Amino acid sequence: MADATFRDRAIGGPFLIAVALIATACGGRAESDGQAATNAVPTSPASPPTLVAPAMSGSPALPRPIDLKQVQFSKVVAGKLGYFCGIEMSGAPGTTAGTRSPSVPAGRLLCVQDEQLVKEMPGPYIDVSFNHDLAIWEYLCAVRDTGTLECGSDTDINTGITLSLPANRFTAVAVSFFNACGLDDQGKMHCWTSEVAGGTKPLEGSFGRLAVAMYHVCATQKELPVHVDCRDKTGSQRLLDSGFFDVAVYSQGGCGAGLFPVVGLICWDDASPAERVVAKGTFVQVSMNLAGQGCALSDVGLPTCWQGSDVWVPKGVSGPLHGISVGPEHTCALDAESHVKCWSGR
Repeated sequence: MADATFRDRAIGGPFLIAVALIATACGGRAESDGQAATNAVPTSPASPPTLVAPAMSGSPALPRPIDLKQVQFSKVVAGKLGYFCGIEMSGAPGTTAGTRSPSVPAGRLLCVQDEQLVKEMPGPYIDVSFNHDLAIWEYLCAVRDTGTLECGSDTDINTGITLSLPANRFTAVAVSFFNACGLDDQGKMHCWTSEVAGGTKPLEGSFGRLAVAMYHVCATQKELPVHVDCRDKTGSQRLLDSGFFDVAVYSQGGCGAGLFPVVGLICWDDASPAERVVAKGTFVQVSMNLAGQGCALSDVGLPTCWQGSDVWVPKGVSGPLHGISVGPEHTCALDAESHVKCWSGR
């Protein structure tokens, strides 16, 4: 990632050539769920324009060192070890540990590898997500402060598969593998995906939080009392009772965080109809990677992590924290001053 150029070319990598051939046989395009006959959603032109982010005026060439102690973020997304992308704050911090509806100022999109700034896009943006569990290519989506959705890939390999993007005003976006979904300013969910890879169908309703993993999608309903609505790869839906603040999913299930003793921290697997309690207490934010490792933040901003039935408190990680993100090789969050703090291991 040596420059700040995105191309709306969704897929690259040797093992994806077969997928490209399937798409060609099906007409050479993977249409978005928003274009399905049951949900006609306006989309961008059939051939999406190349997204080019101009170099920051007066900025030195990339990569270059960045002093993370001098940069405040409103959001962070963890990738492979040492790598993350985030939205820089352009004003006073608007997020406090334990809040359900933080104020999110718009700012630059910055991506960092081992304290070297490797991507810098002026935006301003309010949200970002990328498929951090795949090492061979990065498909990234970001939402501008105008609600415009921008997506692209840094790969130099173009298989010919393109994804049409919905033209709604967006407030949030979530990306994983071949699938991506976003919430518009009314809380409605829209998904754009490679249908040859299975596809993710949007949930119906008005939502506040969103999570996507492989063919799974979950969201928290906006209306009180807040409950969770999920759909797995078979199309089966799972409705979880009220009391949830946040939800996360992985390749075979998901977890929800909420108010104890009504919810606490619970998880479920596709193969089991029952939910299991991972930890007791009130948890307000939760994140997982595709392998099923997760971390959640309590109402006082302290992390609890788990994988399966193994639960631990990360050593040497102090709070309060907010905005936690579990990547494939490390976890990142924002401290009380909105600086990025990342850790690996236990």
